[in-house]
Amino acid sequence: MKEDVAEFTRNFVGSNLLDCYLSGKPVEFPKSSRLWIDSVANGISQRTAYNWLAPIEGKRYLQLGGSGSHAIKSLIGGADSAVLVTPSAEEGQIALMVARRLGLASKMEVALGIGEALPFAEGSFDRVYGGGTLHHIELELGLSELHRVLATGGRAGFVDPRLNFIYRVLEITKLRNLARERGAQCYPLRVSDVQENARGFTTTWCELSGGPARYAIVGLTRILRINVPLSLSMVLQSAETRVISALGLSAMLGGLSVLLEK
Repeated sequence: MKEDVAEFTRNFVGSNLLDCYLSGKPVEFPKSSRLWIDSVANGISQRTAYNWLAPIEGKRYLQLGGSGSHAIKSLIGGADSAVLVTPSAEEGQIALMVARRLGLASKMEVALGIGEALPFAEGSFDRVYGGGTLHHIELELGLSELHRVLATGGRAGFVDPRLNFIYRVLEITKLRNLARERGAQCYPLRVSDVQENARGFTTTWCELSGGPARYAIVGLTRILRINVPLSLSMVLQSAETRVISALGLSAMLGGLSVLLEK
């Protein structure tokens, strides 16, 4: 059982980051992509969001939705405290189990809740991150709540799919359902919708990335369960994003980083 927990923790945090942390080596956030980036299909967007959130040393960090891996990684990177808010009690228990194993339980909390009604006081956090969560939330309510719980000068970074014509084709043909979690409610984001609903933020910026290669990688990893090396995905999507942008074909880009500052 202990071996199972150890292996789960390694996969949960990431082998490279965990080895550095356990050996006492410096783990500056987010200096090395191989240590911090864990999204094969959305690595470029995740790197953009992480760079926006840096520095996190001494900050109060909130992970909005997900398993809690980013909250734990923030503690490894020097955050003063981290909270995972999730509607799933099971996800919260798993995150706390990993935190205890790494000696981070005193700095880690879990709260049950949803993005439209965050169970926190005004100005509770300096940094907020969400990986694939913002597009599951009713945008106006979610961004309003996000603005409320961020401290003045606080930043939020999200990694989500963008609504474009490729996504629409995948929806019409039902191919999108093959990679979608059962029961999930998805509302892919439009840049205009984000800007319209991000009232009160001093900075609202949406960065696009990843075209057809991104969708191919999603299919390979989520549907066919084929392991695509992160380094290869990052190189392909970086080059693809530059070429598509240079050709004026940004409508093909489907990855979206939403960067906000209060």
